[in-house]
Amino acid sequence: MDKKYIEAIKFVSQEFWGEPTLKNDDEWRFGNKLSKAVNLKDATYFDFEENEGGGLIDLITKHKKLQGKDLSDYLYNNFRIGEQQKETKKETKVVEEYNYKDENNNIVYQVIRLEPKSFRQRRIENGKTIWGLNGIDPLPYNLPEILKDNDKTIFIVEGEKDADRLMGLGFLATTNSGGSKNWKQELNKWFKDRRVMLIPDNDTAGYEHIDKIAQSLLPFTNSIHLLSLADKVKDKGDISDYLDSGGDMEELILSAVNYEKSPANVFQTMAIDDILSLGNQNFLVENLMPEQGMVVLYGQPASYKSFVAIDLCLSISSGMDWQGFDSGRGKCLYIASEGVGGLKKRIKAWLMKNKPEQTPDFHVLAQTINFLNQEELDKLIKTIRTIGDNFELIVVDTVARALSNAGSDENSASDMGSFISACDYIRQEIQCTLLAIHHSGKNESSGLRGSSALLGGVDTSINCRYVKPHVYLGVEKQKDAESIEEIALKVEMKSLINDTSVTLEKVNDVENTTTSSKPKLGANQKLIYDIVVKALDSDVAKTEWINADCGEQTYVNISVLEFYAMAQLTEKTTSHKNQALKRSLLALQNKEIIGIWNDKVWLV
Repeated sequence: MDKKYIEAIKFVSQEFWGEPTLKNDDEWRFGNKLSKAVNLKDATYFDFEENEGGGLIDLITKHKKLQGKDLSDYLYNNFRIGEQQKETKKETKVVEEYNYKDENNNIVYQVIRLEPKSFRQRRIENGKTIWGLNGIDPLPYNLPEILKDNDKTIFIVEGEKDADRLMGLGFLATTNSGGSKNWKQELNKWFKDRRVMLIPDNDTAGYEHIDKIAQSLLPFTNSIHLLSLADKVKDKGDISDYLDSGGDMEELILSAVNYEKSPANVFQTMAIDDILSLGNQNFLVENLMPEQGMVVLYGQPASYKSFVAIDLCLSISSGMDWQGFDSGRGKCLYIASEGVGGLKKRIKAWLMKNKPEQTPDFHVLAQTINFLNQEELDKLIKTIRTIGDNFELIVVDTVARALSNAGSDENSASDMGSFISACDYIRQEIQCTLLAIHHSGKNESSGLRGSSALLGGVDTSINCRYVKPHVYLGVEKQKDAESIEEIALKVEMKSLINDTSVTLEKVNDVENTTTSSKPKLGANQKLIYDIVVKALDSDVAKTEWINADCGEQTYVNISVLEFYAMAQLTEKTTSHKNQALKRSLLALQNKEIIGIWNDKVWLV
């Protein structure tokens, strides 16, 4: 394989896809999913997502849309592949001259039609023709005739050929130079107080061109009517095609419709009176969750975030107020991206405690949705509409899962912005509130984990923290209303058949325990606790799904703690140090300061 092709495909692939994610001597891989591969032995590529591939030229053709001489020139000029193509000039000849005259019948400039078909413009200066119209004000075609016949209706068409065709039939016709959409404001004055009929070519460009002319002329003319060729000629057909097919001008004129000005393509603004007449913010849950708003509920692992979300869903879908707060009534959907383990017993415990009069209209989608894929979003909307109308709340559990499934990064402002846009799309389509469950940073004071774009994009941000035996909900951002006082919910154990779960109950006059201290610790327990905190704040910490009860946690392995502890524990032998470490970890777990599963350790 010629090295030129290898170097060329290296350059081209990076130009299209950015830096390779993975490199070796034989192959480069691109993208978060490594789905785009470049073979450096034979200068080929394959896109596994689109299931297509080919060679260097295929890749260039796909992305740069180059063909023929343009492709040959690109390959030669950039990589010296192939031979330089010499351009062969095609001989052109003038086949028609269209004269644009001023009010004194003097030729000011011309539009020249050439063969092969193309158009050029030239001006007349001192009897000489000069290419280009520099310094020349545009004129309507057939201006002297327009000024001569003041009472005649003016037909505006697209192109001098069509204007001449109508003039030959006794109609007063004109056009503008420069082609479609090139109507200039300087032309308007010649149509003051005149009757105008517009005949667009039968394609999108033709109708857009005539619409531009009409909106420009409306303040000047006496009347404007539209003569449509739709259903009378083929696509892209014009008035000459209509006449060639036997069309009758008188019949066409009878079909004229009065031109109605299109709504201005401008942004809508609000005056003071409009603003003052706006209604007050409505809430799905009184003073907590705005109606049809976007809310984020976040906190440390094991802070009962999902319990709060399920409690909200079951209350709203049962037609009950949530924890004494006035609430909306309607269907709820819970997107359980982290699985449905434990969900059955949580619902059982809630039903046992609350005894609703109706079965909750509560639905669960037990899979991860790629929020950055429009097809999946549309499928989600279709799924919701299949269930029925009147959805009040959709819960996304969790933001991290929704992004990771899309191969995206919660630390990226761009990716988080795309996630917010996807949530806005769902809210607008379903007319509901969306609650996103998210994690806080490595410690309670870090706020929302990942990009700050999430906090900026939501209407309401609620911090969820657990200090035994209470869950505290603190509104940290309320976009269009005053924040309410912190809500305290008591965690109550419920016994089920061969199982247990918990429910939540609002309590009043609870001492705020934001700064409450941890239980008293012995010297070794304090040492191991400090080691755990330090390790969790380092690069050795990992975040993964633990199990259905513990959910996703940021943890360290016990082997990491052993490494740190052996150097700091004061026991004389390694065996005694290991025993001290195990006793301290067990004590911290019993005091509900840390969680342990297999060899993973995290803060509660």
